[in-house]
Amino acid sequence: MIRSGTGLASGCRAVGASALQLWREHVGSCSVLAPLPLRDRRFWRVQLLVVLVAALHSYLEWQEHSEPTTTVLQLLYFIPTALFLIPVVYAALNFGTGGAVPTALWCTVLTIPNILFLHHDLTRLGALFQMALVNGIALFAGRRIDRERALRRATETAIQVSRAAEARWRAFFTASPVANLVVDEGGVIREANPAASLLFGIDLGRLSGTRLAELVGPEQAAHILTLACSRVRAALQVELPSPSGIKACLASTVADLWATDGGREIQIALADVTEERQRGDTLRIYAANVVDAQEEERRRIARELHDQTIQKLVQLCLDVDAIRLADRSLAPAVLSGLEGTRRLVQEVIEDLRDFARSLRPPVLDDLGVVAAVRRLLEDASERSKLATDLSVAGAARRLPTLVELALFRIAQQAVRNVEQHAHATRLAVTVSFAEREVRLELVDDGQGFTPPPDLDLAANGHVGLLGMRERAQAIGSKVEIHSRPGRGTRVTVSVPLLLEGKRAEPSAATR
Repeated sequence: MIRSGTGLASGCRAVGASALQLWREHVGSCSVLAPLPLRDRRFWRVQLLVVLVAALHSYLEWQEHSEPTTTVLQLLYFIPTALFLIPVVYAALNFGTGGAVPTALWCTVLTIPNILFLHHDLTRLGALFQMALVNGIALFAGRRIDRERALRRATETAIQVSRAAEARWRAFFTASPVANLVVDEGGVIREANPAASLLFGIDLGRLSGTRLAELVGPEQAAHILTLACSRVRAALQVELPSPSGIKACLASTVADLWATDGGREIQIALADVTEERQRGDTLRIYAANVVDAQEEERRRIARELHDQTIQKLVQLCLDVDAIRLADRSLAPAVLSGLEGTRRLVQEVIEDLRDFARSLRPPVLDDLGVVAAVRRLLEDASERSKLATDLSVAGAARRLPTLVELALFRIAQQAVRNVEQHAHATRLAVTVSFAEREVRLELVDDGQGFTPPPDLDLAANGHVGLLGMRERAQAIGSKVEIHSRPGRGTRVTVSVPLLLEGKRAEPSAATR
């Protein structure tokens, strides 16, 4: 009996030690989440309830042990141990692991004398199992309550953060100088800010419930809604008719939102960029006029050089020849001087002709852009020993004068850049003719460079590239420059063409 009692005592100590270790691991490590509630009166009331249950348990079992009879007390033999679950669960619900596990340990400590002296054989194992079950339920329930409390705190924090973010968004939405609209998927305005009311000239109360199509037109509203439903963040231009007949240009930015009812909402920011657009159009028109004036001045200078200066120099050569033939008695030194003068004048004439061709090549007006580019490459090969190659794809034809002139000037500037900066040995040019597009591509094998952004072209001294882009914009196109240091440069211009009537026949220069 003593031996069995000693072994049982060791088992009880082991159960108590393991329970204490569990409490240290799961409560000590989470002391911030579940501290031991020593200052809470409810916790001590729970411990008093544990003492009462333990006393009831000991009383019932002592009665059964001293007077073993088959009575109602015998039927209630194991019920008091189960009553420990009441304070343990109550402590778990109110204090989490920090209250449930110490309460279960307190139940175990108070039950150990009962197990040592009033139980034997299988009843001891049953009592130990019951206490292990109470400790396990305490640990499980406490940890579950701790997790739920942590989730609740996290949810409350998230709600506070969400409310703060909503308050900031609301303040920005209201104070923004840009018109902001919040519409549903059907295009009905749900919210608007004062800037939108000022832009459309409608009270805020009336804007809510108004359809977007009534403000910007059915087509533009459908385009905005389609863009929003495709979940693509992009900016587009919206034209807003005004009572004066002048169309206001709005830069529209669309963002996808989620409504509180689970549906989708669309936020539309409409910035009035009418003045900026008018200013940009004015600058483009001014640049186009400057380019036209430059071309006209080049044409005039080239014509005057050809018709006046060069003709006078040709007449000077004829006069020198006439002097040499008229008087054969001139000294050899005089004849040699006249011969040198004639050669010098002839060189001046050739230089002026080259200069006149660079100002306005007659072949461009007579035979078209392909012939002009071919002559441009031939002159570049003679000057810099650059290997050039010209390829024509599709049926070459004459293009509108402005298109031919712009393409030639772009090619001219690109060839000049290759000669002066690229240190290239080969230049390949391709002119591709399609039904509704003409494409010019120049590829060199030079040292390459890192193309700067468009806004930094003038600041970085890339005036030639800036001129190329301006000429391309004047004909509704864009210059694309792909280059890397050591990898050469590729310049591409694609011009859309609207052909009316009969297609142009291939030019004579490419037959």
